[in-house]
Amino acid sequence: MMKRSCSLLVATSIDFMKNRHFNCEFCDTMTETGFVEIEVKRQGKDFTSKMKAEICPNCKEEYFDGGKLVEFESNVKKQLAGQKKQAA
Repeated sequence: MMKRSCSLLVATSIDFMKNRHFNCEFCDTMTETGFVEIEVKRQGKDFTSKMKAEICPNCKEEYFDGGKLVEFESNVKKQLAGQKKQAA
């Protein structure tokens, strides 16, 4: 499993429910389904999530479900908001 550290998550929306593979937009190689650990740093804290992705076996480009990334960011915001309330 690959681990990716990002300050900003950018996604391509893909129909993961159909498990469709497609050609990489950079090198035209057929993608494969895999999992990537996403790590973001917010307000000095690290948050991680294991995400399903389409990965190019040639150039290693990763394609994520945009909705899942939005959900992850939303959960991070909720956790940070909960920590602020507890500190008050």
